[in-house]
Amino acid sequence: MLVSLAGQTVTAVLPLGDLTRALFASEATGTPFGAAAAAVTVQELTFTSLLILSATPALLAIPGGWLVTTVVLGGVAAALLTLLVPAFYRPVRRLLGALPVVRHGAGQVDTLRRESIVLLTRPLAVASGVIDLARVGLAAGAFELLLRALKIDRGWWLALLVVAVAYVGGALSFLPGGLGANEASVIGVLVGFGVPAGQAAAVALLERLLLTGVPSLVGLLAYVAIHRRLHIGSLVASPQAVLSAAGSPACEVAA
Repeated sequence: MLVSLAGQTVTAVLPLGDLTRALFASEATGTPFGAAAAAVTVQELTFTSLLILSATPALLAIPGGWLVTTVVLGGVAAALLTLLVPAFYRPVRRLLGALPVVRHGAGQVDTLRRESIVLLTRPLAVASGVIDLARVGLAAGAFELLLRALKIDRGWWLALLVVAVAYVGGALSFLPGGLGANEASVIGVLVGFGVPAGQAAAVALLERLLLTGVPSLVGLLAYVAIHRRLHIGSLVASPQAVLSAAGSPACEVAA
C-alpha cells in the first residue's frame, strides 16, 4: 500500500506516471518490471472501463457523448485484444522491437502481456473490479459534495459525467497530470448544464487542488517512509528510469 501511495506523487503530476508505481514495486520486491506493470495496466483498464460504462447513460445525453464513449471503450477493447489475442499482439511486438528507444525493454512487454493474461483470467480480478467500481462511486460522490459546497445541486449523475469526461480528457491530452485538459473538461460540461462560468472555474480549480495536492502530499510522506527501507530509487528520477528499468533486471535497478 505504501509503494502504491508513493507512486501517486508522480502519477498526479506526470504523464504515464502510473508506471512509477510499477517501478517502485519492481525495485522493492525484485519482481520483473513487466509483471508489476501488468498489475497497473489491468487496474487502469478496469477502472476506465467501469467509469465510462457507469457514465454512459449521461454521456449519451450530451452532444458528442457517444463519440467519447466509443473512443474510450474502443481503446480499451483494442488494448484487451492486443493483450489476449496473439494475432493482434505480434505486429505490435514487432513494431516495439524495431523502435530504437524501447527495443531494449521489448522483452518486458512480453512479460507484461503474459502476466496481464494471468490477472485477467483469475477470480481475483473480479474482486479487483468490484473495488474499482467502488472507486468510481466514491469519485463521483466526492465531486458531488464539492458541487454542493458551492451551492450547485445538479445530482449525482452530473457529477459522474464530469468525473468521466475530465478523466478521459486528461488522459488523452498526455499533459502532466492532465493539467489544463482536465480543468477545461470540467468547465465545459458544467457550463453546458447551466452552471455559471465563474462557478464552473472555481469547481475546476478546487478539483485540481484535491486531485493533485492530496495524492502528492500523501504520496510524498509514503515515499519518505519507505524509500530507504525498501531500496526504491529517486522519486524525481523514477519516470526517466522506467525505460531503463524495462530493459534491466529489477535487482540491477534497485542497486
